[in-house]
Amino acid sequence: MARTRIPTPHGTVFLHLYHNTLDNKEHLAIVIDPAQYSTNNQSIAPPIRSRSLDAIWSNDETQEDRILRGAYVGRLTPETRIPSRPIDQSRPPTDVPPPLVRIHSECFTGETIGSLRCDCGEQLDEAIRLISQPIQLSTSSSATIPGRGAVIYLRQEGRGIGLLSKIQAYNLQDVGHDTVTANILLGHKADERGYDIAAAILRDLGLGSEQGESIRLLTNNPDKVMALEQEGLTVLERLRWYRDHGSANPSQLCPQVHLRVARQASA
Repeated sequence: MARTRIPTPHGTVFLHLYHNTLDNKEHLAIVIDPAQYSTNNQSIAPPIRSRSLDAIWSNDETQEDRILRGAYVGRLTPETRIPSRPIDQSRPPTDVPPPLVRIHSECFTGETIGSLRCDCGEQLDEAIRLISQPIQLSTSSSATIPGRGAVIYLRQEGRGIGLLSKIQAYNLQDVGHDTVTANILLGHKADERGYDIAAAILRDLGLGSEQGESIRLLTNNPDKVMALEQEGLTVLERLRWYRDHGSANPSQLCPQVHLRVARQASA
């Protein structure tokens, strides 16, 4: 529905807001992709763009309509307003590693208040930082391109049970129940999160689908990988979180690569 540029401590990101036909929530994609600034398609890797945003929405839409929702190319300034057009997303050269993707569920307590019951806020910030890091080309020991990828931000608080039930579950945890038992006592499943909307957003961005790029997924949860693959997406690698207790900052989250075999390679 809309896209805009957001400056962050880790560099510029592009925030995409989605409506969907499955729930009444507004889910988000946080896209890290410096190629968005290019107006001449000279980047080694293709830009990560939304097919639905760049589509023609109506025969009478104006250039200002497109600018208003963020369907533009390059950098938007008072002097420079270049509306985008429908694009043909192409695959990058074979030496460009797949973009790094994180599927992240909303956590008001951890991200906004800074609750120490979880590390969700820390994981969200670290995911954006890691995706923003330069990527080394596979055919060269020194050549790099700017970091690129996306965080798919799903509005499914408390493993999908909602903020009210999450707060009630905290009270049950304080009297001795674990997260799973607390959710069940409240009449919920142990984990009510789903990833079909995340898969739809990734397809819209040209990530993981047959027409686009495979992805590297940043997660400790193998269920996320399985869910995406069941939706027909290709996850080439899984990167897991772990804490580097030998570093100067022992609380730092670090990625550990777990290679996955591409479907075509395993056939």
